[in-house]
Amino acid sequence: MNRKRKCFKTVAAALVTISVLLGCSAEEMTQMPEEASSTENTIIPADSTEEGFATPEEAVIAYLTGLKNNNFGCMADTFGEGNGAEDISRQYAYLCGIDLIPEMADSSVVMISGSEEAEKLLNQIVQQMEAVDFSSMEFLGFVYPDDLTDTYSTDTYQENLSVIAQNYGGSDFANRVAAIQIDGRQYMLFFDIIKRDDRWYNFQLGGFLANMVGLERESAGTVRLDTDDEKILKTLLSGAPEKLPEAGKDVQAVQPRVEAEGFDSPQQAAAGYLEGLKEQDMEQMLSTFAVESYAENYNLQAYLEYMQSYFFMQQDVNLPPVNAFVKAMISYERMEHLKKDIHEQGRALYVCTSYFDNSQITQEDVSFEWEELPEKINLDSIEILGFISPETLSEYYGTEQMLKIQNRHAQICGADQIKDCVVVFSCDEGTYCLFMESVEYNGKWYNSQFGNTTSLLLNIYSEYKGTMPIDAIADLEDYEIEY
Repeated sequence: MNRKRKCFKTVAAALVTISVLLGCSAEEMTQMPEEASSTENTIIPADSTEEGFATPEEAVIAYLTGLKNNNFGCMADTFGEGNGAEDISRQYAYLCGIDLIPEMADSSVVMISGSEEAEKLLNQIVQQMEAVDFSSMEFLGFVYPDDLTDTYSTDTYQENLSVIAQNYGGSDFANRVAAIQIDGRQYMLFFDIIKRDDRWYNFQLGGFLANMVGLERESAGTVRLDTDDEKILKTLLSGAPEKLPEAGKDVQAVQPRVEAEGFDSPQQAAAGYLEGLKEQDMEQMLSTFAVESYAENYNLQAYLEYMQSYFFMQQDVNLPPVNAFVKAMISYERMEHLKKDIHEQGRALYVCTSYFDNSQITQEDVSFEWEELPEKINLDSIEILGFISPETLSEYYGTEQMLKIQNRHAQICGADQIKDCVVVFSCDEGTYCLFMESVEYNGKWYNSQFGNTTSLLLNIYSEYKGTMPIDAIADLEDYEIEY
């Protein structure tokens, strides 16, 4: 048994590799001259909720209309595959002027010592966000890319756009630059737009043309213009701009809640996920996680106190949920991450099947899409056998140090409390544990994330997303399974 447990750890390399591939698929595309890797921006596949647009300009105008009306859902829906939540959040932070906070004048990193400094920075961020009136936004027009760089019209660049379109399942690819004005301040916004099935969708903010003219990816294709720039901009604008609908005039789309009404216990939440996995029902699996509750209660100050620093544009943008726009943005970002994690958890379960038949898993074996999972594993065979108390798996669980870690995480999530859950289930001929972190909001429990403090204490690789054959950890008969 010990020998097999040790050998099993080596297959983690396959999951590490596939995890990297999920985040870096843009590296495989043909790169343009002068293009740097910093422009890579993976869009996570999702079902399209928008029929697309007749022209690239219409896709951009629809996005700007959502921005003007503080309607995150409208903006996200202009992206045909994936909702571009990370790009939108970066651009939103930049347009709010978070980088203009005095402490960030000389560095994008603010070091924080104690709750008072964290509260001060949080108040500054909130002030910047509340000071911007996006309903005042005016669309000034489009700037032709060839006026920004002669490279745009070259055959090499245009051929590369065609290659990019093909690599992402499209028939055409375009760059557009829109000029806008908010509260009297002018900006240029760079867009990549892709054509699929004869309709145009926004692909990413910034991207390839933005990189070619020297913009960093962190700016999400946003250029804040100074006085001299504004004079030059007037000579670059082509034609009369289309007037955007006034704020509040369009129909505000009500986004359906992703999460369910919650469960009575962590065990029910974990079981709900496995039941969804058995049916390969992504909607049901997502509904067992805290999504909107997380977005509505996220505590940025607690996060700042824990990190003792704030990195602007060098990680996922952290903003306080002070309005409906940011709450929707946090929910969308969390949903994207959860979809990716669910996909990886399915791959991890497939890798774990090699434990029982001593088969060799290669990188190619785990490079499959979510829809192909039933071809790899008999999901219909999933049966929940019960639950194991975390305290019985590790003597350190429940100690003062572990409780301190969980309480700190609960504060960041704005939750009542966090607990570990370990569910035992069978699939095909194997028996597995799924380690899930559970979170409570207003007396209801949700799944928080795959893996928990118990799995960390047992040295289970994070790439397995909390999934492990139970006898790779311990002998099943040594533990009492609760039903």
